[in-house]
Amino acid sequence: MALALIGVSHADVALHELEGFAAGADLPHELVSDGTATGAVLLSTCNRVELYLDTDAPGQAATEAREMLLVGGGTPDLAPVVRQRFEDDVPRHLFSVAAGLESMVVGEPEIAGQVRAAISVARQDGTASPPLDRLFGAASRASRQVTTTTGLQAASRSIVQVALDLVEEAHGALAGRTVCLIGTGSFARIAYAALRERGVADLLLYSLSGRATRFARSHPGTVVPQADLASALAAADVVVTCSGAPHPVIDAGSLTAALGPRTAPLPIVDLALTHDVDSSVSELDLAEVVDLDRIQRHAPPAHTAAVAEARTVVDAAVEAFAAGEAGRRADPAIVALRRHVQAAMGRELDRAERKHAASTVLAVTGALDRFANELLHVPTLRARELVQQGRGEELVAALDTLFGLGPEVGAALLDGLGRGDEDRA
Repeated sequence: MALALIGVSHADVALHELEGFAAGADLPHELVSDGTATGAVLLSTCNRVELYLDTDAPGQAATEAREMLLVGGGTPDLAPVVRQRFEDDVPRHLFSVAAGLESMVVGEPEIAGQVRAAISVARQDGTASPPLDRLFGAASRASRQVTTTTGLQAASRSIVQVALDLVEEAHGALAGRTVCLIGTGSFARIAYAALRERGVADLLLYSLSGRATRFARSHPGTVVPQADLASALAAADVVVTCSGAPHPVIDAGSLTAALGPRTAPLPIVDLALTHDVDSSVSELDLAEVVDLDRIQRHAPPAHTAAVAEARTVVDAAVEAFAAGEAGRRADPAIVALRRHVQAAMGRELDRAERKHAASTVLAVTGALDRFANELLHVPTLRARELVQQGRGEELVAALDTLFGLGPEVGAALLDGLGRGDEDRA
């Protein structure tokens, strides 16, 4: 199996163009169900939409996934901007993403949780293959190492923090103010924490899905009934919305009716990729919308030294992951060697069963198992080392010469070492 990635991010298209790609939530299941890929994981955030694939034919799978993503999102004209990556470029990119190095606000911490959530969803949906599980697990570990050993996050501000900074610059401190928070997902939890840190006194919690009551159990606030959004908007000094709904939650008509005679503009922070706030709201004098496009324009420059430190950590993590995966490609040879030894053991045990009591055979079986494990330990380690060093052909020749394992083992091993090269070409 081989790794492939197709995707698009804020670095490739404007955020309003990225919205169309976000419609591909069902793609992992479709790609696995139709046999295009053995495993598929979708990473969809406000910055990016990326499909990670585990497949026998990476080039073909990437092409098919790319077409499905474009057609499903209604974005065929954007085909030239969709990126494709294969093999070592896949972990290198994902590890950088998880560390926040590819984010709109470099070093923002939200992406690490989104990477963990992506593989968690894939596991639940049955589309996470073992290689993808290892890939995302290694990416999360690399992200944690960047957080604990570099100053990247300390040198950056998250998307939420940048948005709240913009609000405070224009409308004064949030301390003691009333904020209506729309949404109960991971971004809402981050926004809630950021608002509390800034001294927000009263949080009005609203959810289209009716989850505000459950959210309030761990995030205290005033739960707004689903039919009373207008009242919450009227009572709020600031609105922060990140519901992830497929349609706008706030439009010009409903907002005008809710605010009535209000004279001061209502700051509305829209953190949703698909826009919780309809574009018509920006034309109103009674509202000031801070959306992702505006946040992007005001994102702070990356801290050069911290970024360099983080990239060093990521590079080391990528090398370690590649070495581990390369060692796994020795598995066909290791399995064949173990089967060869186990077959010999089986023949000896058959003879023992004909000559000795069951208790004796049981004792001999245990002794032979321990002996086999001890005998094969060093050859197993050396086999992985040889494959990591690019000496797979030497390994095949040695096993065939010493044990007569046959050409099938060599073919399986060498196929694993060079898998997907012709397909990508």
